[in-house]
This record gives sequence, C-alpha cells and structure tokens, in this order.
Amino acid sequence: MKVTELKGIGPSYEKKLRKAGIKNVYDLRKINIRKVSKIPGIGEDVLRKWKEEAMKVRLLTDIKGIGNGFRKKLERKGIKTIEDLANADKGIAAHLGVSEKRFEAWVKEARKMAPVKKAKRAVLAEEIGPDNASIRVRGKIAEVKIKEKIHESVPVFRGNIGEAAEGNSIAVNIDPSGKIKLWFNGRWYDDVPAVEETFWERIKKSFGGKD
Repeated sequence: MKVTELKGIGPSYEKKLRKAGIKNVYDLRKINIRKVSKIPGIGEDVLRKWKEEAMKVRLLTDIKGIGNGFRKKLERKGIKTIEDLANADKGIAAHLGVSEKRFEAWVKEARKMAPVKKAKRAVLAEEIGPDNASIRVRGKIAEVKIKEKIHESVPVFRGNIGEAAEGNSIAVNIDPSGKIKLWFNGRWYDDVPAVEETFWERIKKSFGGKD
C-alpha cells in the first residue's frame, strides 16, 4: 500500500519519504520519527500523525502467519490489500507454497476485517423482453429501445451468428430465415419484438413520409 493513500501525503511528501527509505505504509509503521524528521520540510508532529494513521490501516501482515515474505508473494499475485485477500480464491494457495487450509484461514481472517465485495447486479435475461424492448431495423443499422432508453445506429449483422456481432456491446443479427435477435449485456435475446423497414419505406421516409 502506497503512502500516498494516507490522508495528507501527496507526491512531494512521498518523494521525501522515499529518500529516507520509506516506500509504503509497511515502512511508515516502523519509522524512527526523530531520525526521519531531519529531512527538511517534515516535522515530528506530522510524522507522528502519519505513523498513527498507518497503524490504523489493516494490512496483510496483520493476519497471523503472513510476514513480509508471504506479503510480497501475495502482492505479486495481485493481492495487495485485506479486501483483495477477503475475495481471493483458494486456488492461489499452490502458487504461494502454502496449503489450501492455511490459505483459507487467512481469507477467513481477512473477511472479519473487511466484508466480501458483492458483484454488481447484472441485467437479467428475463428483464429484457416484449414488455420493455423493441427493435427497428433500417438497413445496416437499427434503433433499439431497452427500458425506455433508445440506442441509435446499432450495427446489424446478417447471416448466421458469429463473433463479429458479439464484439459489440449491443448489436442486432438477422439470420438466413429472417429471424431477428438482439445481442446485449453479453447474451442473445430472441423474444424482442422487431420490425425491418423495407427499401420503399426508407425511401418514403427520406421524402418526409410518415412511419
């Protein structure tokens, strides 16, 4: 954890602390206040306050069995905070050289310190259908309405479903039989009401005709 994550420590102070060998919050916890205060621009009172703040932060090494060695291994695997560890998968244990049982004990302790993050709720399949969505195809693009929000210029793909359509956040596919499907939120929907404008309807509109 970087020292800049503590209140009051900006880039300039970080640079000064680094000169004293203080690279992170772990180092800040162990500082010799009198020695470090000799650095111009940093007084003992400020250092004392920063050290107190560092002691309040929950760090990986606060968990029994995690020393600096394991802390560095965890960080190399992207686990840098208590929150990261609380949400970690036990499968990472083998990469750390510890048993799953021991790793699970670490995770359990981390969860006591920090709640497990809940995944953001995705739009469910049953929430998009005839009652709240529609598609109007206009040649190579479509207008799609989902939950009162209109998406214009949505790309239209024709033929069998392929990866091209799925490379978009939203797309429309018309298969060889003429069936229209909607690609949205990482999946296909085939129960959305759809209509495809004919060539003559588009010509009529271009001259000011009504739908």
